[in-house]
Amino acid sequence: MSIHRDRWGQGLGTEAITAALQFGFDRLDVDELITATHQQNAGMNAIALRLGMAFREVADVGPWKASNVYAISRNDWAANR
Repeated sequence: MSIHRDRWGQGLGTEAITAALQFGFDRLDVDELITATHQQNAGMNAIALRLGMAFREVADVGPWKASNVYAISRNDWAANR
């Protein structure tokens, strides 16, 4: 996901990630979801943490190399709602 710079700070990232997490847990019936964010993207890193996602690691392979990886379980998501 990418949000144009002139739209930053309007809550769009939080709204989009919240919807994606809700969809994943409600409709895809998965037990855990992850996201990879650019290390320098303070806004997206903060959103992941604010939504209850836990920092897992810095990715070391693939297109996500050097990205922060955050994860949240179904149970943690439900507890935060």
